[in-house]
Amino acid sequence: MASPFPAVVPASGDRKIRPGCELIDFRQEHQDGKILPKNGEKNVLITSALPYVNNQPHLVTYESPLELLKPRCSACGSTPTERLTAHLHIKLKELQPQIESWVKETSEKGTWSSNGKAFTNGWLKGGLQSRGMTRDLKWGVKLPEELGEKWAEKVMYVWFDAPIGYPSITANYTDEWKQWWQNPENVTLYQFMGKDNVPFHTVLFPAYLMGTNEPWTMLNSISTTEYLQYEGTKFSKSKNVGVFGQNARSTGVAASVWRYYLLQNRPETSDSEFTWDDFVARNNSELLNNLGNFVNRMLKFVNAKYESILPDPSSSSTSSSSSTVDYSLPESARAFAEEDAAFVSDIDGFLASFVNDMDHQKIRSALATIMQISARGNQFIQDNRVDNALLVSNPARAAQVVLATINLIYVLSALVHPFMPSTSDEILKQLNATPRSIPDKFEIVLLPGHHIGTASHLFGKIDLSNIEKWRGQFGGDSVSKPTTSVEEAPKLSRKQADKAKKEAKAQAEALKASVPRTPEQARLEEEIKGQGEVVRRLKLGEGKEGEVTEVELGKLQALKAELKEITEKLKAASL
Repeated sequence: MASPFPAVVPASGDRKIRPGCELIDFRQEHQDGKILPKNGEKNVLITSALPYVNNQPHLVTYESPLELLKPRCSACGSTPTERLTAHLHIKLKELQPQIESWVKETSEKGTWSSNGKAFTNGWLKGGLQSRGMTRDLKWGVKLPEELGEKWAEKVMYVWFDAPIGYPSITANYTDEWKQWWQNPENVTLYQFMGKDNVPFHTVLFPAYLMGTNEPWTMLNSISTTEYLQYEGTKFSKSKNVGVFGQNARSTGVAASVWRYYLLQNRPETSDSEFTWDDFVARNNSELLNNLGNFVNRMLKFVNAKYESILPDPSSSSTSSSSSTVDYSLPESARAFAEEDAAFVSDIDGFLASFVNDMDHQKIRSALATIMQISARGNQFIQDNRVDNALLVSNPARAAQVVLATINLIYVLSALVHPFMPSTSDEILKQLNATPRSIPDKFEIVLLPGHHIGTASHLFGKIDLSNIEKWRGQFGGDSVSKPTTSVEEAPKLSRKQADKAKKEAKAQAEALKASVPRTPEQARLEEEIKGQGEVVRRLKLGEGKEGEVTEVELGKLQALKAELKEITEKLKAASL
């Protein structure tokens, strides 16, 4: 499993890296290696509940279990009996005014997803009632002994115990846990979860903290997801439908590919779908042909033409009138060629967009921005015709382009780390560079004279024949499994071959135009169309059980906003 921290890079005397860009490891600031917040600085605390796939539906929740007709145990078939029992409750009704005031202020100050707001307001509008915090179960967290023998056989309600686990896990990490959890002036709390866990984090957990009258670090921003479908149906482990963790490993596809696809397909504003066609297409077009091609192409060029040493455009010039730049000086960090002003401006814009997306938990959009940066790098190479001819006819210009593109690759190593840490580590290894921070502006940080490592491919091509093989393997027990023999692998039908040909052509055109996100626009348009139909049915009174007009309308508005944002980005990236 890849570490959340960049890999340790061995020391080297061949590096020439501008000071000040290095990634700060806050673990080194304390003797015990623990990371603690700093007063007056931005300190982010993140929690995550389970991500959600659309599994088999849960039971309907009733106000009283006595409403069930002919109840029976699904495990043993016996009929449950009715008896009186005592439980501890939290008085949510008394806390409702305080909770409502907090929700209004926090949802405006922080970043709350539309479904996060809708689910929370739905609970509040219905009126909060006292909620049992204990259960009569044999498993679970026992109540404190101080409560007495009456409660000795009770356990905590799971959604009372689970959120308290956030600070308790931190307390296991460091004795100074209160610096994180009781420091609202200096710590900002972000929480990630599936949509059905929203009220437990926006109503119940805050209520628990408010009830103590202590200065807790409270939720600031919440990022929730909708459902992830599988090939037009629902994930089901019991029915062997869908690909899960252990299955993903058995495919032999690198973890970085899985990370990229699932995050790029993250159901942030509406349900999304895992399909093998899309999985393979994104690997081959976006990761391999876009990002992988850009990194490998330029590093190989430096290996072959410059003996792995970054060239100095000043010393490469054959003109006596050419100005000399000392790239080691701080003021030379932005010493790009005049003809590259538009390219540098584009990268600056992408960096600002990426930081804004990450600040607002727009993970899919941030990943799209990374691909736009890589595509812009590919276009920059093509526009300048980087090859042997340029190296001979205009060595200074060749050096300028090489220096700029290698530094752009260094930027990408930092941008991809939150999503694909192993890929980031591999890029750093090939650059022979130490981990760097994410910049606000594009600068020359790897200086002339820096020795890079040996280029190698970051990603491999996935053969289209694997699509049907994996679809059969993970499509359910009723689906016949195709042979694993390469010779006996099923051939593609004419329809499938035509589809694959069209996809390949579309991918090539997308790469050539340096606009890799066109499939994302098409998908969003389809999602908007489907969500619009849901809203239309609700307005006509034909909605399905559980659908709420306000929630579904919020999803539609969020989808339209996301499409508009991505379209504007793509428009800005095109030349």
